[in-house]
Amino acid sequence: MFPKIRIYLGAMNPVAATTVLAFTALCFGLIPLFAKALQGYGVDSATIALYRFLFSALILSPLFPLSKGKRKQALLMVLGGASMGLGWLAYMQAVEQAAVAVVGVVYMTYPLFTIGFAWLLAGSKPSIKSVMSGLLILAGAIVVLNGATQSSLALSTLLIALASPVCMGLFIVVLTTKGNGLSPLERMSSTMTGAALVLAPIVIYREGGIFVPADWNAAGLIVGLAVVTALVPQILYSFATAKVGPSQTAIAGSLELPTMLIVGWLAFGEALGSNEAIATMLVFAAVVLVPLVKPLRPRVPTAA
Repeated sequence: MFPKIRIYLGAMNPVAATTVLAFTALCFGLIPLFAKALQGYGVDSATIALYRFLFSALILSPLFPLSKGKRKQALLMVLGGASMGLGWLAYMQAVEQAAVAVVGVVYMTYPLFTIGFAWLLAGSKPSIKSVMSGLLILAGAIVVLNGATQSSLALSTLLIALASPVCMGLFIVVLTTKGNGLSPLERMSSTMTGAALVLAPIVIYREGGIFVPADWNAAGLIVGLAVVTALVPQILYSFATAKVGPSQTAIAGSLELPTMLIVGWLAFGEALGSNEAIATMLVFAAVVLVPLVKPLRPRVPTAA
């Protein structure tokens, strides 16, 4: 199975990779649908985040890079995955306290943090088009926030929500610039492991153990969360990010915003008016504007 995946997905060009990233964004945008439903069963936010990554980490554990020449990059991927896990924990906690649309637009500022971290940590100076795309996304977020009920987003919730885009921006930069000597599936195995490792102690501390569903509906939601919003899109994401840079990865991923708005409207009865429509158009404009970049040339690790 995995060799065939490598062949098909490894042949992507930057245009196809951007399209795949857009599809994964739609899958990631479904997370509130599963998270809110599981919270209705009394499942803690940390547990939901852990289940999302643990399933993938276990399935891909045979691919974890253990050879001496890959250990340093694997460790960086684990640390990047830990950042991703903490980011999604912050997101799910914020969703528990505020509307999906409001939290979603705060989260969707992560392309700006990605561009900043890429400049600081990887020396990737942002292009004018990347900055313009990021500003369009920020404008979309401001439009929705201005149309939302301000009292529904307390300062503490806003700070929790802001932790999510910061962590996601850092994760994207680590994933796209620090693991070129690893295969996409090795990177995914490492990042999923990192996310699970950082979330497991939090769950044990909060709950005294890991939630085991006694209801088939809850079990189905957990499987859906793990497969639809993590395993499948993360495999695609890992291959696609190898073909493009961090800025383009972040901008294409911003299609999560309209998905989140639609989920909030259809599933939770949240208003979807002119402000949300304008924000969605701004995000699509940012995706169209972002420049295609040459794929990163993978480094061949030295022999141990």
